[in-house]
Amino acid sequence: MPCGISLTLIRSRCGCWKNNPRTMSSHLPLPAADARAVDDALRDTGIDTLAERRIDSLSGGERMRAHLARAFAVDAPVLLVDEPVANLDPYHQLSVMQLLGRYRDQGRLVVAVLHDLNLALGACTRVLLMDNGAIVADGTPQDVIDESALARHYRIRAHLDAYEGRRFMVPLQTLEANDRDDGRSDE
Repeated sequence: MPCGISLTLIRSRCGCWKNNPRTMSSHLPLPAADARAVDDALRDTGIDTLAERRIDSLSGGERMRAHLARAFAVDAPVLLVDEPVANLDPYHQLSVMQLLGRYRDQGRLVVAVLHDLNLALGACTRVLLMDNGAIVADGTPQDVIDESALARHYRIRAHLDAYEGRRFMVPLQTLEANDRDDGRSDE
């Protein structure tokens, strides 16, 4: 969204109106179903109280949630999100991942690029692990994210555990090229 545009722009699925955020022009009202979808998306992402603010007045996390609300309002069968929790505090990270999970549970496909492996372990049903642009593993988070893969592809030693049925990892140290078990160098 351009910086000078009010957040109310996302109240229109096509993003074009003259005066009223509930209309796509001064003569064509926004259909009730679309208005509900937009209001639901604003509420679900926790930014309904920010709807009248300009996008350039929002924090990075608020802006990220505004972009998610815009995507949710479209109600598409496939949602592609790149780092959807970047710049969010832990509460909103978990909230966004729960929202994406509900979106998925409604029969939609959610493809998310994540670097936060703990969120991937806790929220994803399938993980594609990439290294240097190539897919090196594909499966459940439990099958793909293990100590060997973390050493080989992320160059870290980590401890994996579970708490209340949810897996997590604690990074312990970085590894030098000769500490990895794949025989590659970093050059």
